[in-house]
Amino acid sequence: MFKNVKPQLYLQFKNWKSDLLLGSGIGIAFVILNVLTGIVIGIPTQPQSFFGKFVVVGGIAPLFEEVFFRGALLFILTVLPLALIPIILINGAGFSAFHWFVYGQSLAATNGSFVGALIFGMFATWITIQRKSIIPAIICHAIFNLWILYTYGFIIFAF
Repeated sequence: MFKNVKPQLYLQFKNWKSDLLLGSGIGIAFVILNVLTGIVIGIPTQPQSFFGKFVVVGGIAPLFEEVFFRGALLFILTVLPLALIPIILINGAGFSAFHWFVYGQSLAATNGSFVGALIFGMFATWITIQRKSIIPAIICHAIFNLWILYTYGFIIFAF
């Protein structure tokens, strides 16, 4: 029913401008989803300066998480004889599980944050495959993380 996805690293930058715009649009869409539903993917509450959180949450975490999940893990999954839907589900579940294990005990977010991470992970996987580029996922992830930091950041400093 679904064809297997061609194995490749999604590091193409030939359409980087449209990928940047797409990632920004998707990031804004996830911000709107957060406003309407409260869905989040979770952020750590370890004490650090706001600037430190800004750099980690808005830059380092999205870059490394996307390179791992939509780069390395997605490449491994595409090498296996899997169709598109199982690849998206497995990658999204891995992203959600990662957020549970890394941030589980120190999450300043709602209990649904892992559902949010699953939804985000599946969508980021799909858009990475469709665009053959990791850029939209990185930009979207950064925008959404910065929104969550802005929205819930003051709660975090109370811990």
